[in-house]
Amino acid sequence: MVLAHVKNMKNILTKRNIIIGAIILFIMLLALLLYILLVNDKPKYPEQPIKQDSILQTEDQIDLGSTTIDNQGEYLLWQISNQVKLEAVQNMIASLGSEFKLEDSQDGVFYKWTYEDDQFFYDITKNHILFQYTEGIQFDSVELTDTTFSTFVNKYFKENWKYKVFKNEKGTNGETIYYAKRILSEDIYVESREHNQQTDYLALKDGKIVYGKILLTKFTPTDIQLPLISQEQLNKYLNLKEYPKEIYPQYSALEDSLLSQIDYLSEEFEELAQTLANCKSTSSEVVYLYKSFDQELLTPVYKLEAQCELTYEEKQYSVPAIAYVNAIDPEYVYIPE
Repeated sequence: MVLAHVKNMKNILTKRNIIIGAIILFIMLLALLLYILLVNDKPKYPEQPIKQDSILQTEDQIDLGSTTIDNQGEYLLWQISNQVKLEAVQNMIASLGSEFKLEDSQDGVFYKWTYEDDQFFYDITKNHILFQYTEGIQFDSVELTDTTFSTFVNKYFKENWKYKVFKNEKGTNGETIYYAKRILSEDIYVESREHNQQTDYLALKDGKIVYGKILLTKFTPTDIQLPLISQEQLNKYLNLKEYPKEIYPQYSALEDSLLSQIDYLSEEFEELAQTLANCKSTSSEVVYLYKSFDQELLTPVYKLEAQCELTYEEKQYSVPAIAYVNAIDPEYVYIPE
């Protein structure tokens, strides 16, 4: 009886030890899994400072004033593909008719096809196609939308890109021009140095697309994240000579006043441009700025809406401007001195 009781106690202790051991093993495995998840979830920053290819270094000066910059979160570094779309452009032209003939070209630089007053121009250095087609590409639509741009690009260039149509205006011949920006991810857009900062535009007339400009560059996300510069740091570095920034006055706003007196192509206009001063920011947002294949990388920049001053014959004129400023934490971006 005593032996049976002792034996029973040993079995209970053995089972208890097994349960305790299993619990300990479970906790250890859970801790290991959590550690792996936390390590994998940790942002991957550049091992070496990257080049800020999107913006030049200029001596332009700009005052942030009361503008609050968005430095929350981290933004992906994107790779710019150097793949050209010459064959796709040729196929697009062929699908519209055989009348277009290659009029001029320079390998690796541009190709130009013409028929009467119509043309297709493929600029390889910037990787966009600019076209005018009077007969029009049938789309049977009363307006162009985000989806229209995606459908157009998928049909002719086999890419599944998304767009945001942000503006439209009437053209001189009754057409409506729709301006769009390529979407990288939610609320993150690509901009270019166009008059409306669009990457693409299409013009619609009587249900047909009659001209447009389409960016054909492919952007691929990397696994590298880029922390943004703080407000305090930006105030400190912004107006240093070596800090990447560019300011583009919107001269069109002065067409009915100052520019009615000055030719765009004259030396006088160049002298006017050099008087740009007292630029003050009014708002900011984070965008990705694309210029050409030479960039290699697509990086986040601050786009600042601003007001500047120009001086002509001792009189000052206010002009709106767009400034693009490096947004990456200086620890992770290479800035030549």
